[in-house]
Amino acid sequence: AILAQASSSICRHRPVFVGKMEAMKEQAKKALEEQIGAAAPGSIKCCFPCCGGPVGTLEKMSFMIPADQKDMVMDLIKKYKDM
Repeated sequence: AILAQASSSICRHRPVFVGKMEAMKEQAKKALEEQIGAAAPGSIKCCFPCCGGPVGTLEKMSFMIPADQKDMVMDLIKKYKDM
């Protein structure tokens, strides 16, 4: 009876935990998106709305990323997509 009671207690709180995990994941994705947007050259920031935001734009126009930042930006994009 105690095990059944503990089990139902865990199941009852699981949706709250999952919801918090999803919120944290979204927060992390938003932070990565802001970092990627900040690294974008000014000349392509105007393309964010029509190319899928900072991530989509820099992925499509990776040739515009300065060479010294390209590896870092591409790593951030990969991390964003893996989330």
